[in-house]
Amino acid sequence: MKIKDMPRQNRPRERFVSVGVGALSDADEEAIKKLDNYEGVPTNYYRKKLNISLKSEDLTCEIYIALETHDGLKPTKSYLNHLLNGKIYLGEEYYNNLKNTETLD
Repeated sequence: MKIKDMPRQNRPRERFVSVGVGALSDADEEAIKKLDNYEGVPTNYYRKKLNISLKSEDLTCEIYIALETHDGLKPTKSYLNHLLNGKIYLGEEYYNNLKNTETLD
């Protein structure tokens, strides 16, 4: 179902910020389909194109946005540890917040 076809009360709420934390990578269509499946598209998340500005260039990327917040969106310990292993790519404040995230298991 497309977001524009959803009843207004079920549409995702987007918050726009000027600065965000994330990792960029090149992914082919097969990898994106696997990631969509892992992230729970379209049940838990949807993918959206976003124009971003880096110090060296402007890019168009795709981000995942939660349709709503609920217990089912908590990460597993395994997934959280996977994210925490990327500490060198994360800001200290973001890493510390992530470290304290409650998991499903």
